[in-house]
Parts: sequence; structure tokens; C-alpha cells
Amino acid sequence: MDEKDAQMKQIVDGVEFDTIAREWRCKFISDGNRASLVACQMALESVAQDLWEVEGVKSVERVVCGDCLDFKVITSVDADKFGEWKKESFDPEEFFIEMLGAIDGVSQIETQTYTKMSVIPTDFSDED
Repeated sequence: MDEKDAQMKQIVDGVEFDTIAREWRCKFISDGNRASLVACQMALESVAQDLWEVEGVKSVERVVCGDCLDFKVITSVDADKFGEWKKESFDPEEFFIEMLGAIDGVSQIETQTYTKMSVIPTDFSDED
């Protein structure tokens, strides 16, 4: 077992992961030239540095869907380090969620935790 395999976690046979992500999401409205989206982005920018300082952080991503009006922030952390961030209540989550709640036109503010793993195809051999 190499070092990478030692860091893998397993849900069931064949479903391993090495990353746990915390997602913060909400809906924004398109009124006012999408002012609520602009405010969501500003809120994210105010906590981005804090997210990058989380021990074991792998990435901080923002996802926006203009059709369904979704705004999402996904912070991916090394699976072995995620528990420490959880003990800290995912700081700065509470502050960020409060900022979203104060934005006119923002609704359905939610959080979710899930595992992530890159999918790399295996070589298939031709059996004739």
C-alpha cells in the first residue's frame, strides 16, 4: 500500500475518497441587474482568505448557475484534516451564512457536507 492509498477512506467496497467538501449554497434573484448575486460574491470575497487558511484545504470553488439562480461555495479539504475544521464549526461558515441572510433577494440558504474523489478511468484490455 503506497502513501496515497493509506490516506484513502472507504464508504463501501470500491467507493473510496480522499477529500471531504463543505458546500454553502443559496438562491439569488435576477432583479436589479442581479444585485443579490453581486452581494453574494462580495460576501465570498470577504471570507475567501479565511477559507484558504483552513488546514488541509485543497480548493475553494464558486459555482453560479444563471438559469436556476444558484450561488454555491465549495471548500474541499483533505479527508484526514476535515474533522478539525468540523470541530471549529466550519469557521467562517456562521459569519458567511449571516451575510447571505442579510442580502435582499437571497433565499434557500443551505449547507451540505459530502465526499469527493477524482475519477480516473482504468485501462481496459481487449480480450478476444
